[in-house]
Amino acid sequence: MGEDEKKYHFSKALAKIRRAVWKFCVEEKYALLIFFAVTLLKLFIEEWQPMEWMRGQAFVALHHYLMVEPRRQIPVVLVDISHLIQVRPGESAGEVATNHFSSMEDYYSPTDLSNIVYRVARQHPAAIGIDIDFSPDFDLSLEAPRSKYLFLDYCSHAQAASGSPVPVFAGVYRGAAYSPRYWLGDESLTNLAAWIAIYEGSPIFRVPARLHNYSDATDLRSMGLALAESYKARGGGPESRLASRLRRLFASDYEVEDFAIGTNRLERWSYYVNFNYLPRLLNERGTKIPAEDILRFGGPGMAGKTDLELQELLKDKIVLIGDAEAHHNDDVSVPGESRPTAGVYVHACGVCTLIDRPLASMRWGIGAALALLVLVFFLCLKRRNLLSENRFHILLPYTAALSVAAIAWFFAISTHILWLDSISVVAALFFERDFHLLLDAKHGHAQKKDKA
Repeated sequence: MGEDEKKYHFSKALAKIRRAVWKFCVEEKYALLIFFAVTLLKLFIEEWQPMEWMRGQAFVALHHYLMVEPRRQIPVVLVDISHLIQVRPGESAGEVATNHFSSMEDYYSPTDLSNIVYRVARQHPAAIGIDIDFSPDFDLSLEAPRSKYLFLDYCSHAQAASGSPVPVFAGVYRGAAYSPRYWLGDESLTNLAAWIAIYEGSPIFRVPARLHNYSDATDLRSMGLALAESYKARGGGPESRLASRLRRLFASDYEVEDFAIGTNRLERWSYYVNFNYLPRLLNERGTKIPAEDILRFGGPGMAGKTDLELQELLKDKIVLIGDAEAHHNDDVSVPGESRPTAGVYVHACGVCTLIDRPLASMRWGIGAALALLVLVFFLCLKRRNLLSENRFHILLPYTAALSVAAIAWFFAISTHILWLDSISVVAALFFERDFHLLLDAKHGHAQKKDKA
């Protein structure tokens, strides 16, 4: 066969395929029209900023129905330091609440915090997080009281003090957008730094996971992500190897946004929080311990027997030290709660969400392509039933739609990956016949009107 003959046969086959595809598109135009309309609507809701509230409510509902019982045991224990706030002479408790993001040394005793960290570390938890802003002052001056650096240096040696590896993370808020030496006031302490910012909004649906600074190519993990990764490093977390691979291939765990503070270009990663954990964190026994109950056992250098009950509560758990009372600058509105909630509870819910895997959307290109392939498969199956005069062809679209919905639901439960483009397939299969009949009826009514 010559070269020209090969080209002729190839072009003939290509023309045949083109005619077949065109014929298929014309005959199934209503199903394809519904599919692309719903896909565009979904894309609009995902990308348009004013739709953030709707997306958040959708994720709250999905978290509720897909994860009815997130975990049998909450892996986080809160140590409440609300009663350790020191009110300075001439200042009211209300003013302390207003200035709640002030430097640690203004309102908390470094000695008390050191004793708490020491006592908690002795119980061998998975990790310790301190939800206090340890950044330098607002002018980002590196000159700060020595007491804070002594405490942070003590935290950096908590592993040696406890006799086992216990990661400790100190909060960063004001210095997060700057170079690492401004996070905690000393570049040697950057391994302790964890971002404690919470998104603005009412109610809160998403929280930050990571902050990337383009200027010096640094990444600052959030408190929730740092604690969750430490917990998983010790063998915690239920994720299977297959689910983990599927998430890496098909899903996007975080939403990424670019923004700027002054001349610093930053990239913020965030995820939707599962607030189904909040009622259990607020009400279950053993999920919150007053700091006074820990301090009464003494601190470094004091002899005493290990409290078995405390060890049972804290061993292999994530311990989050923070103020559990909602204050003016550290309270947020969360879905399902009528009263403001302390920020430390948002961090705790974020840790639980990341350990149990947050719901993640399938990447748009992959999800849309898979949805189109599934739709074409079922439309071809329907056409084959029509040609064979099988009465089942009337029920086939509805059966196919329910099958696709069931597969997407099972996939979400087992992997926590949302195949949202399946909605377009279900809509196209379910409403294609009704849409066809509606347009035919309108067309017939118009023709009768023209004849009359």
